[in-house]
Amino acid sequence: MAELNEINPEFHGFFAHLREGRVAFPHCNACGKLHWYPMKICPHCQSSDIDWKPMRGAGELWSWTVVRHPFSPAYNDKVPYVVAMVTFAEAPGIRLIANIEDVPLDSLKIGMSLELAQPNSNEAMPQVLFRPSKALKAA
Repeated sequence: MAELNEINPEFHGFFAHLREGRVAFPHCNACGKLHWYPMKICPHCQSSDIDWKPMRGAGELWSWTVVRHPFSPAYNDKVPYVVAMVTFAEAPGIRLIANIEDVPLDSLKIGMSLELAQPNSNEAMPQVLFRPSKALKAA
């Protein structure tokens, strides 16, 4: 398990929000734009006035792949698993790499509504994990 001091400082805000059950992206107070990968300066305007903006809405499945081969013995009981790119209406142009759980592989669809799965708040660097939104499951 990663310790907080092992994590690049630019990511501390991301994982702090994730531990509290939110996805957040770096937000530049000078130009108002969001960006991803966290950096000390805004890639749009070069300002260092950056904070974190939590996403209110659900994510959406943009693309995915299914990993079926365990590249380490530690993953023998975890395959197959889904690695996905998730987008957010509030963060145009940002695609977050995450895992998807609790979904039959044949029901994955581009545009599927996703919600953040509750992370283990005890971990310094929790896994970015999504599942189909509850609204989708109820339908």
